[in-house]
Amino acid sequence: GDLDFQRLDVSFFPRPGATVHGVTLAIPQTVRGTVESVKVCPGILPLFRGKLRIVQIGLEEPALELQLPEMPAFGKEEAEGDPSQSLQTKASELLGVLASKVPNLEVEVRRGNLELVDGERPLVALRELDASVALPPRGPAVRIACTSNLWKGLSVEGSLNPRSLAGKGHIELSGFHPQFLTNLLFPDAGVRCSESTVDLRVDVRTDGLDGLRGELKTSIPSLILQRDGEESALKVKNLGITFAIEEGRTTVSLDQLRLESP
Repeated sequence: GDLDFQRLDVSFFPRPGATVHGVTLAIPQTVRGTVESVKVCPGILPLFRGKLRIVQIGLEEPALELQLPEMPAFGKEEAEGDPSQSLQTKASELLGVLASKVPNLEVEVRRGNLELVDGERPLVALRELDASVALPPRGPAVRIACTSNLWKGLSVEGSLNPRSLAGKGHIELSGFHPQFLTNLLFPDAGVRCSESTVDLRVDVRTDGLDGLRGELKTSIPSLILQRDGEESALKVKNLGITFAIEEGRTTVSLDQLRLESP
């Protein structure tokens, strides 16, 4: 791959750090684009011990195109015991490695643009992207806010205890246009969406990776389905669902449904 930059500034006050300006990068079949500036700050206390430990990375105005990898074929995975236990063990091990190698690292992105592509086909364009990620032991915690060609606004917040794996998350999506995604992923489907808008909010809680509970609340101001030249309109004022995944069982309950049309 290729990596280039225009200028490097080193500062010592109010805290030591280095800022790289005018970054351009290109990794074939992976990512390409530019970053206005990248700031890297080491921890102050480790410096007094003669160690360099990065604790903060900030990216200003990245504009990147990310090539999505090919998805593996279904049905080729081999079963290896209880998948929830395996996943929980691997997650604990990964968080432990992060806590020891890059403890409390914080990564922040401001005013970013990210385009996800499949070959030459654009899929999702994220605009006005602001995000922050904190790694263990202080985290993991994540915060994301952006607009897109698929929705008007997206807000994501989540945190996880690295020891117990207990956590919570919140997703709020407004002005989502499902027709762009469904028509792209399922171009040969007999039923198509057109001129549709969905708003939703999801709250989830977990006491470990073997148990997940949550609530979904949504409204659908307009959902138009087309089939054989005919259109059907659906308007949902309120829809409330609670769900739980525990001990390999999934339960879903419809708590509220209020239709405006039909």
